[in-house]
Amino acid sequence: MKNVNLRESVTVAVQNYLEILDGEVPGGGLYRIVTGEVERELFYFIFEYCERNQSLATKTLGISRATFRKKMIEFGFI
Repeated sequence: MKNVNLRESVTVAVQNYLEILDGEVPGGGLYRIVTGEVERELFYFIFEYCERNQSLATKTLGISRATFRKKMIEFGFI
């Protein structure tokens, strides 16, 4: 198994995204795009990984249950 860290994976993904844009500036700003996309997928993945157990998901993410529920509603998952 290759030793890959999350930081390197993000760097590669952002580099690929910028190459696809071919010099164009992303609408809405790259920061908003990346954080929005990553946060949504992180919450969904952890929720499924924890077999939809909200208590375990909040522990895994290191956030409060209220924050978790707020985000899940915001993303339309519950």
